[in-house]
Amino acid sequence: MAKNRVFYLILLLTVWVTYVFGNEFGTLSIAILVTLFPLFLLLTLRLRLKRVSLELSVDEIVAEGKRRTVYFSYQIRYRGKFPGGCVWIVTHMVNNYISETMTDSIKAAVRPLAGREKTVTVSRSFDTEACGEITITPETFCLMDSFGLWKLKIPYERASVKQSFVIMPNLFPMEVSIEEDVTAMIDSERYSANLAGNDPGETFAIREYIAGDSLRTIHWKLSQKTDKLLVREFGLPVVNQILILFENVILDEKKIPPEKKVVLVDVLNSLGNALLEEQKIFTLCFLNHGIEEISEFEIQDKEQFHEAVSHLLGQPFTHGGETVASRYMQGREVCAYAHVAVLAAETFPDYDLLYNGNHVTLIVEESGHRTKGYVGDGLYKINYTTENVREDLGQISL
Repeated sequence: MAKNRVFYLILLLTVWVTYVFGNEFGTLSIAILVTLFPLFLLLTLRLRLKRVSLELSVDEIVAEGKRRTVYFSYQIRYRGKFPGGCVWIVTHMVNNYISETMTDSIKAAVRPLAGREKTVTVSRSFDTEACGEITITPETFCLMDSFGLWKLKIPYERASVKQSFVIMPNLFPMEVSIEEDVTAMIDSERYSANLAGNDPGETFAIREYIAGDSLRTIHWKLSQKTDKLLVREFGLPVVNQILILFENVILDEKKIPPEKKVVLVDVLNSLGNALLEEQKIFTLCFLNHGIEEISEFEIQDKEQFHEAVSHLLGQPFTHGGETVASRYMQGREVCAYAHVAVLAAETFPDYDLLYNGNHVTLIVEESGHRTKGYVGDGLYKINYTTENVREDLGQISL
C-alpha cells in the first residue's frame, strides 16, 4: 500500500507541475480528476463495507507421521454496484494447550458484476506437530480499493467467524500391569454409578438370572414376589478404581518446551487407552484453567476418554499456585483410590499427600538415567525422556 501511495503522489505532482507550466484547461481537468479520484475511492469503499461478509471453515486434517496438515478456507461474499477491490485478512492460529500462536496474512480480489453477489473461496493450510485445541481467528478483516490507496477495517462483529477444533495426541503401545495386592486403607463411601463390582454391601442393579451367575447373588425375596429368578449385582467401590492426575500446573516461572507438553499428553493418551483395553475404569483429574478448579472425569470407555482429553487439550499450563495433587486433596482427609498415577513434567514435593497405604506412581519427564521403583514416602517413580518415551514406558506397573 505504501508503494501505491508514493506512486500516486508522484503522479499527482507530475500532473499539477504540467498544468502550472502549460496552463491549459485540459491539463487542469486532468489534475482535478486525479486529485479527487482517491476521495471517490474512499467514498465507494465505505459504502461497500456493509456488503462484505466472511465465513471460515476447517476442511480437513491430514496426518502423516507426527506432522498434521490443517486445511481451512474462507468464503468471502460481496454484493454491490461499485467496482470490486481486495479483502485483506490476518489470521491467528492459536494452540491453547501449548500456548503458541501462528500468523497468516492473505489478500483476495473481489470483483463482482454489478448488482450480483459473488463468492470468493480462499484455501489455506498450515503444518503442526503439536496436539491441542487450535482456534483459528480472523484477527484483522479489511477491505481495500483496487488501486491499493485505502484500507478500511470491517467491523469485527461482521467477521466473528472463529473456529476451534482438537488435534488428538499420538498413541504408542504400552503394557500396564496393576498391583493386585494394593488397597487403600479406607472404607469407601463412593461407588461407581456405571459399573458393577464385587462389594455385597452395595447393590448396583437387580436383573434376571443368567446361566453361570453365582447362587449367592440370587435375591430370594424379590424372586418369590415376581415369580422370576432375580440376582443382585454388587457395587464397585472407587477404591478399586485408578486415579490419574495430569499435572498441568508449574509452581515457578520455568518454561516447559512445547515438545515436552506434547509428549506428556501422548503418555496420558497411551496410558488411558491401555487401561481401557484391559477393561480398567479410572478417574482423570486436571486443573481447569477457566474456573481454577479441578475437573474430574470418570472414564469407563474410549468415547468418554476422548471427550476428557479433548477438554484437557483446551487448558494451558498454569504457572504458580498449588499443584493438581494439592488441589485434589483439598476437602479430602485421605485419597480413596488404591492406585494413583501422577503424570508430570517435573517432580513436586507434595505427592506424598496422596499416599494412604495405596500405590502412588509418579510418571515424570527427566533426562539422564532412567529411574524405576520405590523412592520413599509411598511413592514409586518412573521417569522417561522425550526422545525415548516409547521405549521407556513400553511396560509399566501401577
